[in-house]
Amino acid sequence: MKKKEFITELRKKLSKLPSREADERLTFYSEMIDDRIEDGVSEEVAVASVGTPRDIAAQIISERRSQKKKEKTQNGRKLKPVEVVLLVLGSPLWIAFIAVGAAVVITIFAVVLTVNLTLWALELPFFLFSLLSHYLLAACKMTTKVSILLFKKVVSWIKAFFIGKEKSRR
Repeated sequence: MKKKEFITELRKKLSKLPSREADERLTFYSEMIDDRIEDGVSEEVAVASVGTPRDIAAQIISERRSQKKKEKTQNGRKLKPVEVVLLVLGSPLWIAFIAVGAAVVITIFAVVLTVNLTLWALELPFFLFSLLSHYLLAACKMTTKVSILLFKKVVSWIKAFFIGKEKSRR
């Protein structure tokens, strides 16, 4: 295949690309072939060493698609001038909406927190009373047990005292 045929066929395969980009690619491959011819290689061999127009076009198109995807993910969507103007002119309105939304969220949070603290404050005296009554009940039980032990000891002393006197009388 001659260089002119190669470039013509590659141009057909790159017809989907913008003309400027296609021209840049065609110029690149044309110069590559010219460089190989200058190195002493025949025109057919130089064209064959570059590759087929179909493979080159497929590679260029797939690179372009991946580059477009990469640009979309990196740049996101660019705003049009009209959109920028509308955002600037509408800023008092949307800033007010954002402020109101933030105030509503803060108010809801404050109400929930206040209700929670109020319920906790109402529960605290009952909890303390319950805790106190539990310890008082435990103290009463302990006092009762100590009283019973003391009573038994005193009774045993009294018995011992009187039994000891009865033994001495006999």
